[in-house]
Amino acid sequence: MRPLGLPESIGVGKGTVTLDDFDQADTLILFGQNPATNHPRMLGELRAAAKRGATIVSVNPLRERGLERFASPRHVADMLSPTGVTISSVFIRPKLGGDLALLKGVAKRVLELDDAAVAGGAERVLDVEFIDKHTAHFAEFAADPRRETWDALIVESGVSREDIETLTGIYVRGKAVIATWGMGLTQHKHAVATVQMLTNLMLMRGHIGRPGAGLCPVRGHSNVQGDRTVGIDEKPTPEFLDRLGRVFGFNPPRRHGYDVVGTIQAMLKGQVKVFVGLHPRRHRAGFRCLSRFQPEGIQARRLPSRRRRARPYLGYTQWQGRIQGAWPAEGHADPAGQGEIWRPRADPDDHPFPYMDSSVLQAFFR
Repeated sequence: MRPLGLPESIGVGKGTVTLDDFDQADTLILFGQNPATNHPRMLGELRAAAKRGATIVSVNPLRERGLERFASPRHVADMLSPTGVTISSVFIRPKLGGDLALLKGVAKRVLELDDAAVAGGAERVLDVEFIDKHTAHFAEFAADPRRETWDALIVESGVSREDIETLTGIYVRGKAVIATWGMGLTQHKHAVATVQMLTNLMLMRGHIGRPGAGLCPVRGHSNVQGDRTVGIDEKPTPEFLDRLGRVFGFNPPRRHGYDVVGTIQAMLKGQVKVFVGLHPRRHRAGFRCLSRFQPEGIQARRLPSRRRRARPYLGYTQWQGRIQGAWPAEGHADPAGQGEIWRPRADPDDHPFPYMDSSVLQAFFR
């Protein structure tokens, strides 16, 4: 996941918070992510925040069961409780791709509240001192949400005016706000603009650079952040390549590579000559598609692999609202009608679980 929007907004492509900030935040707003399913380690921090009274808001089309309540397997009281710990107290459900309009609506309402405070001689809603000292071009930014009509924002976001008011109220009451997001924001056509609008919203009240507040893009896997940190990038900057060459004494190639979507498009055009998959069984679709381009010189070769020993897979059971170790498998309907239950399988190498790499390829080359 590339650090979309952040370098241009705040100068770095990483989050501005640490785990210690989660202990001090009084408000957490989660955009476009399902922690219980995709990064369950985060549930521990959310549970602790909820237990000490922090307000947690989920902004996602999916109302995930794990964000309604969570029973931690590390806490006996949670496991014995019939309900667990309530995590999110508010659920805002924009339509797919409606986050940009929603964030503009919140920014517009913040500006309206600040205008009313100025007119009434009340305390400012905007952090004017922070804006003057640490930001630039605020007037140009503020003109954008002011121009938008409420009717357009409601239609484009899929969120009612009442819910926008609710989210705005929670945001402006927060003294230490953390905004987190996942691929629900970044994997959209207007991803950069959306992340930048969220950053601007946080800057409006000075929620960057103070304890318990800031931006938290959730990468999902530590290796994703590690890849970017050491410069593994399909489009490295010339400055990075210069430093890489000086340190290791060689001339790095300057031609840019492909991201996932670009790789698939290049496959379709016959521009990819070699495909390297780290798990043959999960790349069957890739081998099938490459075989179509054999006349173009593409090599599709399956390397021998050792059968691995079984390893535990951390899965989330929606029905029970708990974290459990299980092999991913087909979803079976819950007879009580409360969601899907993931059943363990005997052999993890034979499961049909739709890994992202294979499912994307299958969608293009089926």
